[in-house]
This record gives sequence, C-alpha cells and structure tokens, in this order.
Amino acid sequence: MPAFALFWSAATLRAFGGSIAGVAFQVLIVSVIDATPLQISVLSALGVVPYLFLGLIIGALMDRWRRQRTLVLTSIGRAVALAIIPVLLLTGTLGFWSLAAMVLALGVLTLFADSAAQPLLPRIVPRGTLVMANARLGQSQTVAETAGPALGGTLLNLVGAPLLFAFDAVINAVAALLQWRIAVDEPRAEPRPPGRRRAADGRAHDGLRLCGHARHRRRGVRRRRGGRGRIAAAQRAARRPAGRLTLRAAASG
Repeated sequence: MPAFALFWSAATLRAFGGSIAGVAFQVLIVSVIDATPLQISVLSALGVVPYLFLGLIIGALMDRWRRQRTLVLTSIGRAVALAIIPVLLLTGTLGFWSLAAMVLALGVLTLFADSAAQPLLPRIVPRGTLVMANARLGQSQTVAETAGPALGGTLLNLVGAPLLFAFDAVINAVAALLQWRIAVDEPRAEPRPPGRRRAADGRAHDGLRLCGHARHRRRGVRRRRGGRGRIAAAQRAARRPAGRLTLRAAASG
C-alpha cells in the first residue's frame, strides 16, 4: 500500500474520531458532570492551551525527533486516553477534574501529532504532488467536520457514551497501525552545534526572531509603498498646474 494512502487513511480516521468524540464530550459536560458555565469555558480552553504554550517548543523538537514514530505514539496515547473514559463512566468516578485531565492530555497529544504530520508529508509524496496531497487531506478534514458530528450523535443515541468512546479508541488504534506501516526514510537529525545544550536548540527563539524580522520587513514594505504613493501623488499634483497653463496659453494664442 502506498505510503500516502496509509497516511491519508490514518488522518481521515483520526479526523472522524475527533469529530465523534467532540459530540460525546459535549454530552458528558452537560448531562454527566452538570458543569457550570465557568467549567465549560475551562474545558473548552484546555483543548487549545497546549498550542499557545507548547507550540513553539514542540515544533522545535519535531526537527530532531522521528515524525512517524511520534504519530504512532500519539495515536496510541489517544486510544489509551479515550479508553479510560468509559471505565470512569461505568465506575461512576468521572468528574470535572478527571475530564479536564483527559481533555488536556488529548490536546497535548493532538499538538504532537499535528507538529509531526506537517513536516512528514513532504517525505512521503513527491514535491510535484504535494499540493494535491494537501488538498486531499483538507477535503477529508472538511468531510469529517461536516459529517462527523451527525454520525457521532447517531452513534451516541444507538450505543451510548461508553461504547462511543470505546469505538473512538479503536479508531485511533487502527490509525496507529496504519501509521506504523508507512514506509518513509527520515534522516537523522544533524548534531547540535556547540553551546546548544537544550533539546529545543534555541529553535523556538530563532523562530520568534524570524517572525519579528518578517513583521519589521512588512512594516518597511508598507512604509516604502506609502512613501512611493505620496511621491507619486506629489508628482501628479505638480503636473496638473503646468498642464492647465499650457492649455490656457494655447487657447489664448
């Protein structure tokens, strides 16, 4: 099976699993935990907090780690986390803090998976087909976001929340198997230069500096464009009186 077919299939399964789990989480928050508006806000924020505080660090780590192995481990971790929720439901021990820990753990694992998948794709497909590959992944994500909640609601009514989370755990386990079968050549990371002792290698700092440099360059471009626009307007204004004088002189002559 081609490497991209495995990668695409695993990404599609994970997208549908995430949409289905999203519906189940909403039902748990309202019906099982009976969360307050503040608790609902906290649970919603926990899913994106890892991107805010760990995004640069994990992105720098992915420059040195095996991306395929990271994808497999994150899918296994998601499967384990999702499998724990039915156990907590059946034993009656699921509360706000335990659900918050699950949401935070799933958010961190999703961040690792996204950071590994993006640089891995160019290793799987040729450069000429990279746009098409990204388009197919985007289409799968769109279909999952559209049809996933409806499918999740139907399954929730048919089998209940515990079996739905167990089904989602199986989906992630299958995705891990597909990702493990991807044949890709990932070269070893280059050795760290002297003075770089930490795992991130200062790459996060370099990325921030590059973003700041790009922002200053954009400001400079806007200033130069604005300056050129003012110069052109001044030149047009300077030409207008001369044109009018010439026309008047020709009419009077």
